[in-house]
Amino acid sequence: MHIVTIRTLPELISLEKEWNDLLAISASHVPFLRHEYITAWWQGLGGGEWQQGELYVVTARQDDGGLIGIAPLFLTDNRDGEPALMLLGSIEISDYLDVIARPEDMPAFIEALLEHLAQAQAPTFHLLDWYNLLED
Repeated sequence: MHIVTIRTLPELISLEKEWNDLLAISASHVPFLRHEYITAWWQGLGGGEWQQGELYVVTARQDDGGLIGIAPLFLTDNRDGEPALMLLGSIEISDYLDVIARPEDMPAFIEALLEHLAQAQAPTFHLLDWYNLLED
């Protein structure tokens, strides 16, 4: 599994087809995770809910280049003023958010994501502040 981070809007836009194709077979297939929704949300930072943010989408690819996981994240100060990695779409506008991967790929993707976030190249944050997750 190869981890690639997306830090700019053009990079995010370029993922549209792959993103939606993976979402269609993912464990959490909800409309609030569609590429079009996430991109529009990012461009307005939730309609102004967030004053600032730094895009930090983490993707995982197979050796053949196929996309197998997406953690749609951004770095901001959370509501308590702590630097946090939050899910794009947080908090008030989106009903359900999550990472995107097929059920069979989810454990390996989450492990690779957490390993990546623990490394020096990840942004400095105090917590993963994730809202609106499905119960299952």
